[in-house]
Amino acid sequence: VKLLDMETRVIGMIIMAGVIVQIILGELDLLSPSMTDPITLIHGAIGISGLGLTLFMTNRALKISQTPITKYVMILASLLVLGQVATGGMLLTGMSTRVSDHAMTAYVIVFLLVGHVIYAINYAKKQKQ
Repeated sequence: VKLLDMETRVIGMIIMAGVIVQIILGELDLLSPSMTDPITLIHGAIGISGLGLTLFMTNRALKISQTPITKYVMILASLLVLGQVATGGMLLTGMSTRVSDHAMTAYVIVFLLVGHVIYAINYAKKQKQ
């Protein structure tokens, strides 16, 4: 069980680092709506990889949930990341969506995951008492 916890924590940190890198790339205006721009392609690859990792963690949470709300948080996170990939694709193809909606959802993902980590730490402390 300890190895499982360590693996989950490491993947969670990778996901969070990916989201933060994505936000930084967007906030620094390094992205352009072009499928030939290398930074935009890296941004897309990180996003699609993040979706895969989030789905993996959601699958893990559905099987072995550490807290009562982990399953719901991870399902919501998966839907939000899927929405990010979808709106990113829409931005690349010129479909009508706002960049602000895409960026705002990234911040929601960060707040959701950080909030859950704080909740999980407090939940674990209460369980040990």
